[in-house]
Amino acid sequence: MRQAGSAPLVLEPRLLAQLLGHARQEAPRECCGVLWLDRPGGGQAPASGPALVAAAGPLPLRYHRTRNRASSPNRYEMDPDDLLAILDGLTAEDASLWGLFHSHVRHEALPSEVDRTNAYYPDAIYLILSLKPGADLGRGLTVEGAALRGFRIWDGEVEEVALTQAGLGGAPPPLSTDYAS
Repeated sequence: MRQAGSAPLVLEPRLLAQLLGHARQEAPRECCGVLWLDRPGGGQAPASGPALVAAAGPLPLRYHRTRNRASSPNRYEMDPDDLLAILDGLTAEDASLWGLFHSHVRHEALPSEVDRTNAYYPDAIYLILSLKPGADLGRGLTVEGAALRGFRIWDGEVEEVALTQAGLGGAPPPLSTDYAS
């Protein structure tokens, strides 16, 4: 696995709380969803892919849950009706597909062989959150004890991208979130 040398992707605490909340709610099954990148003023999506958008600061991302058709603790399959509705919404709101998210309940936050084979969006960032205690962080970050890591996957190749939380410098500490908001 290669490691990208670009600046870390900056993620908002609110987004991190949504990802962790979804993973915990669906456990012991894997959860999954799609991340949109809002285009300020309806601007063009970056031609160079989502990873290079991150250096300027926090990303204007929205998380959309999908049902896991596999309903499994070891794999996910986004419900095609959910995915189609989300992709239609992207067009209607002039947003762009930024990434795909899923959780690993018992395993490290690394793309499995199935994840690599089923990575159909080569320009997307794949975020994986592991609920396994003590999971390796790699270039990712800790979200209330869970490990979140990001990857670019194309043609079975995997490249890890660095993640950080908005408002933090250096290595991010564990995130504390308030689910009431």
